Parts: sequence; C-alpha cells; structure tokens
Amino acid sequence: MQIILSKKPSHNIHVYFMPKTDKSNLPDFEGKKEETLILYHDDITKLYVGLGKEDEVDAEVLRNVSSTAFQRLKRLKKIKFSLFFLEVKNVEPKDVFIALCEGILLSDYNFDKYKSEKKENVVESIEIITDHDFTSEIKPVSVICNAVNYSRDLVNENANEITPERLAKEAKVLSVDYNLNLEVLNEDKIKEKGLNMITAVGQGASTPPRLIVMEYIGDGKNSQKTAIVGKGVTFDSGGINLKPSNSIETMRQDMSGAAAVLGIMKAIAELNLKCNVIGVIGAVANAIGPDAFMPGDIVKSYNGKTVQVKNTDAEGRLVLADSLAYTVKNYKPSQIVDFATLTGAIKVCFGDFIAGIFSNND
Repeated sequence: MQIILSKKPSHNIHVYFMPKTDKSNLPDFEGKKEETLILYHDDITKLYVGLGKEDEVDAEVLRNVSSTAFQRLKRLKKIKFSLFFLEVKNVEPKDVFIALCEGILLSDYNFDKYKSEKKENVVESIEIITDHDFTSEIKPVSVICNAVNYSRDLVNENANEITPERLAKEAKVLSVDYNLNLEVLNEDKIKEKGLNMITAVGQGASTPPRLIVMEYIGDGKNSQKTAIVGKGVTFDSGGINLKPSNSIETMRQDMSGAAAVLGIMKAIAELNLKCNVIGVIGAVANAIGPDAFMPGDIVKSYNGKTVQVKNTDAEGRLVLADSLAYTVKNYKPSQIVDFATLTGAIKVCFGDFIAGIFSNND
C-alpha cells in the first residue's frame, strides 16, 4: 500500500479525526473514542472518527482510530481516500504521522491462505493531507509494518509448514536478500557442540532441531553488538507432560519469538540501520515419541551446568539457555534481548495486550 503526502485532497473520500472536546456541532457525533460518523456533501463523503478526550490522546489511541477509519472504509469498498492530518497536544507531529500510518498498515493484515474465498486488498494508497514534510518517515514505517506482517504470517502458519528446517530456510532467504552472515547448526552439529538441552527437547520429533544465527554488521567501526534471541518451538505438545485441550491447539505459535527475530532482522537490514545485530533462533519441535525426553532426566547444558527436567512442558527455558550460552561464548554481544512465549503466567498476570519484561537493566 502506497503512502502519499499532499497539501490538498485528490480523492472524494475525506477522513477527519475529532476529539471529544471539539465543538463541531456534527449531528449525532460526540467524538468518543473510535466513534464514527459518515456525512455526504455534494460528491464528497466525509468520515469522522472520534479521538476521545483530547488530553488522553497518545500514539496508541491514534493507531486505533486510524485502524477504525480504515476498516470502516474497507466495508464501504472505498479504494482511495484522503486522510487529514491533525495536531495533537501531547504527541510530536512526526509520531502522529507514524501512528496513523501504523494503524492502517497493520490493520490491513489478513491471513487467508487456506480460505477458498480470499478478501481482496481493495485499498491501493493512503493520501495524508498535511503541510508537514514527512517524506523521510514513509520508508521506515512501511518497512517496519511489512516486517511485522511477515512475522505474523509465520506465526499464523501451521506447524506442518513451519518446522525448524523451514525457519532455517527463512533465515537463509533473508541472508541472501540482505547480505547477512548466516550460521545454521543441524542436529549433528548441535550434538557435536554440546547443545544438549536443545537436543533433548527436540529428540522426540520427526523434524530435527536447528540453531540459527544471523549477523548484521551495519556499523563496522563500532564494537557494540546487540543479540536478539528468539524461542522457536514450532509446536509444543508439552512432551510427556502433555498439554490439555484448550491449551494445545495454538501451540504452533510457540515460535513467535523466532518470528519476531526474523522480522526484526528483515527490517533492520532493509533500512540499513547503523548498528550491529545478531539474530539467534533456537528452533525445535517438542513432541511425544519413543525418544522424547522425560521428567527426571538430567541434561548437561552448553555452558556445562547440569539441569534436571521436572516438567517437559518447561522446554522453552532449556532451548533458550543453550541458545543464549552459545551466543555469549561465540559472538560476545554487548547486550541481549530474548523474545519468548515462555509462560502462560504472564498472560494470567497482564492479559493479551501487555508484554512482561524481566531485566537486569532499568
């Protein structure tokens, strides 16, 4: 979808955002958050979307209201529209622009690969009416949103498609497209190097594990390197400690951390950012079989510590521990961030919209 900046609207669909405090005298419209009103004037269709209280408008509110506007226009089958930029008291103009674009580009996502009737992508472009010059922001916001949607595709795909080997192939494509250094350890190399916890988790599956390392050097003069490490459990049955119904059905998504790493590496490389990043994925399927690891097993990790398995459904920390130790020893990063669907307790605590962070750095 193309983002176009213009000083005057060139389409007959106009989108306006209005706070609750605005005295616009629009009929049946109070400006409540995500409230919508459509008015027709001559050959112009005007869509008004409420922002809620002006003092409470932030980037997240702007994302949501632009998404609301976009979904409303899609239902009306409007292909092109002009969206009027707005000044927000507590948000810088650049951040307003980015949030409005993100709301539209991210809400345009649809995973319908397996549906016989596919939704047409009817909207061709976003025209934003503004006197500001946001030209330099168009590529970054587009690239980042495309990378997010790429990660979403991986997460939504089925476990028979997204295997450890498939994640390695995705990394290889990125390494070729964006000139990344790539190291992939197959099951034999994983054993040979003593990554025994990754081996243990994956030994019951017909799809063997992979350790994937992508390296982006965007600032060769800087010794600082950030490692991003993703949990790539392509299906988590729970192992011998089998997950119950209503928990197991979505366990193809236990590789979301890996998908995030791939998406981040894609965006970083496409934007040619001046930084050095190591993207690491511990890719494994936690399955049940005659070779599956068992509760009570004692496994020697990559860094030499022995770990006793109390529950085979605590597999993510085993995979991450070896992945992190391998990254530290062989790539010596300055800082590490890991991404993982590690425990359902986080969701119990925070719900669906907040990520929990554990850190030794405020």
